[in-house]
Amino acid sequence: MFVITIIAVLFGMAIVLGWNDSRRLLGLAVFFAPWSGLDADVGLRVTAYLIVTVALLLLAMARAMRVRIRHLYLPLGLWLVIGYAVVWSLVQIHFLPQVYVEGGFLRSPELRVVAQIGMFLITLSPIFVVPFTVRSYEDLKRLARIYVISISVLAAIGWLQLAMWMLTGENPIPMGYIDSLLTDSQLLRSGMFSFEETMVYRMNSFGGEPKVLGVSLAVGLLLLQAGARPAVSKTYVLWFFLVASLIATFSTMGILVWGGATIVQILITPSPGLRLPGLSRSLKKTTVAFLFLAGPLLAGGFYFSGQADRLSGLLISRTMERISESEHGVMEDFNVAVYDFLRDQPGYIFTGVGLGNAHLYANAYLPQSAWHYADGTVFVAKSAALRWISEIGLVTLVLFLLGVYWNVKRAVRVSLRSEAMREISGIYAKFSLPLMAIWLISGYVSPQFFLMIGVIGGAIGLAKSSSQRHRSGVGQMGLPSEH
Repeated sequence: MFVITIIAVLFGMAIVLGWNDSRRLLGLAVFFAPWSGLDADVGLRVTAYLIVTVALLLLAMARAMRVRIRHLYLPLGLWLVIGYAVVWSLVQIHFLPQVYVEGGFLRSPELRVVAQIGMFLITLSPIFVVPFTVRSYEDLKRLARIYVISISVLAAIGWLQLAMWMLTGENPIPMGYIDSLLTDSQLLRSGMFSFEETMVYRMNSFGGEPKVLGVSLAVGLLLLQAGARPAVSKTYVLWFFLVASLIATFSTMGILVWGGATIVQILITPSPGLRLPGLSRSLKKTTVAFLFLAGPLLAGGFYFSGQADRLSGLLISRTMERISESEHGVMEDFNVAVYDFLRDQPGYIFTGVGLGNAHLYANAYLPQSAWHYADGTVFVAKSAALRWISEIGLVTLVLFLLGVYWNVKRAVRVSLRSEAMREISGIYAKFSLPLMAIWLISGYVSPQFFLMIGVIGGAIGLAKSSSQRHRSGVGQMGLPSEH
C-alpha cells in the first residue's frame, strides 16, 4: 500500500507540473528515460519514466479534446501493428498454456496479457504524444540537450558511488536499491566481479544494471556526436567524461554498441568526422568541466594505480572468457530460451504468442545455467527484436521498421525547407539509424528509441505547419497554445 501511495503522489505531482505546459513534462520524461534504477515492482515494474509518460499521455489526450490535431504523421503500417498486437493478444488468452508463474496475482497469464497491452501502448505513446506536445524547433533541440544532461548527472552520481564504494567497501547504490526502500524486496546486487584476482567495481548509479547504464551512456555519446549541444557540451571534456564513465560500467555491450554505432555515424555523415563539441575558454565552463572530471580522476587514479595498462586487457579478456565459458556464445540467458522456442516452433516467428506471455512457452527452453533464478518466473527476451518477434511476430516488426525508416526519410526531405529544420534533422538523422540498431539488439533503450521516433514526427509536423502558414501568409510558425 505504501508503494502505491508513493506512485500516486508522484503521478499527481507530474500532472500538476504539466497542467499548464506539457512541454515541461515531456522534458522530464526525456530526463528520466535512462534512469531505469528508479523503479518499484508492484506486480508490474513501475519506473519514474513510466509515471511521467502516463501523465503526459493523459494530458495530451485531454488537450486533444480541446485542440484539433492538425499534424500527426503516422504511417498506416504503425496503425496495423497496434491493431494486430491488441487483437491477437486478446485472442490468445483462451489458448495460453497453464504454467505456474511466481510473482502473485498480477502475473497470472490472463491479467498479464491485459497489463502488457497497456504497457505496449504506453511504450509506443511518445510516437503520438511528442509531435502533439512540441511547438517549435527549439523544443526539439532542447530535448536532445536534456538527455545529454541527464546521463551526465547519472555518470557524476556513478563516480561518487565508486569513490564511496572503494573507501567504505560497500556499494551505496546497489541494483534494486529504490525497490527495496519502497517494497519488501531484498534482491540487492552490487555489480562487482573478480577477474584474475582483481576486484572490479562496476558503476551502475541509478541507471539500473551496469550494462543498462552502459548502453544509455552509449546513446548519449551518439547524440552528443550527432550535434546535440548543451551548455557544458561546448567542451571536449564532457565527451571524455562520458567515455570514461562508459568504461567504468565495464559493460561489454555498451562499449561495443557505442563503437559500432559511431562507425555507422561516420559513414552516414557527409562531412569528415563527427561534430564533437568545441573547446571553451570560459572560466565558468572550465570550472564545471573540472568538477565533472574530478570524480573519475580521483576514483580512477585510486583504483587503477599501478594497473592502468591492464584495463583494456581486462575488458577484452573478461568478455572472451564469458563467451568461451557459455554454451551459447554471446547470446544471453533469456534470449537463448526465446530463440530455442522459436526455432523449435517456427510458426510463431510470423504470428507471435501475444504480448507479455512468451515466458509461458519458452520456460522449458531455459539454459541450465538460468534454471535457479528464472524457472517459473516472468521473463522476456533481452533483445528488442527477439521479444517483438516472439510476442507479435516478424511481419509486424518489418512493418514497424519500415514506418520508422519512412519517417526518417521524410524528415530529411522536408529539412530542405528551412535552416532550422536542417539543423534538427541533421542531429536526429545521424542519431536515429544507429539508435534503431541498438534497440534491435538491446531492449534497454526502448524509452529513448520511441522518444526519438516521436521527435522525428514532431519535426515533420513543424515543417509542414510552417510551410502551410507561409502559403497562407501567416508569418508566425507554431502549434496552438495549450492556454
